[in-house]
Amino acid sequence: MAGLGSALLNLGPDAGADTERSHRLYLQYAARDAASPGTTVTPAPAATTVPLPRGWPAALQLGRSAGAGAARDLRAQASFGIRYQYLAGGVNTGNGWATWNPDGMFVSNYARESDDTGLISVFTYYMIAQSPPGKAGDEAAGVATNLATPATMKAYWEDLRLFFQRAAGQSGLVVLHVEPDLWGFAQHRAHGDDAATVAALVGGSGLAELSGLPDTISGFARAVVRLRDRYAPNVLLAYHLSTWVTGTDIALSDPGDAQVAALAARSARCYASLG
Repeated sequence: MAGLGSALLNLGPDAGADTERSHRLYLQYAARDAASPGTTVTPAPAATTVPLPRGWPAALQLGRSAGAGAARDLRAQASFGIRYQYLAGGVNTGNGWATWNPDGMFVSNYARESDDTGLISVFTYYMIAQSPPGKAGDEAAGVATNLATPATMKAYWEDLRLFFQRAAGQSGLVVLHVEPDLWGFAQHRAHGDDAATVAALVGGSGLAELSGLPDTISGFARAVVRLRDRYAPNVLLAYHLSTWVTGTDIALSDPGDAQVAALAARSARCYASLG
């Protein structure tokens, strides 16, 4: 998809060697197949490598969560290259990240502190699930409710726009990790792993910048890219790849390589349908 900075796949602390290998193959196949949707699925490890996003270090980077004011302490602990911060609290709640410092300056201050310390800032934007009215119930159903609620989605897009405005112009590398679980919930609801079959208010949300985009998850993904390109082209976008989205959780079932490849191809097909 245009603007796809990277895919993130998390391994839990108890992941064994076989599970870790399955996850690694899943991500490898999915990255290959998203870049070339027509690629034939085979059980052999993919040789194709995906180019690094612009500005990304050539060496493997390690990072950890570190709040505001903690960049220097993090650097003193080990040779970390990345620090992570969740942006959460939901829209229309009065408690979202934009209230943590006046006028959303938390993002600007955090990114500047990271840059001054030689660290990359990764912001995990986790707002849709914690917004009303959907936050009161099951997370997957609540996300679907919020995606269809006009007041929520108008506020959501305004909030995301504010993030990009505050991240704009930073001299250091800034990454936005976009709504980690949203894409998995969307694939669960999709017909034929097609993101265009899942409803979400985008062009119909009332935000002028998003006019003309379809009211689907495909439109949602393109809206993120459009706002990034308009307000903060310096920001890299990262999309979480959850290995449970197909209904077969490879962390629990530990399938063979051929099934891992087939499941990864489904995830790649869904990501490719984002547009």
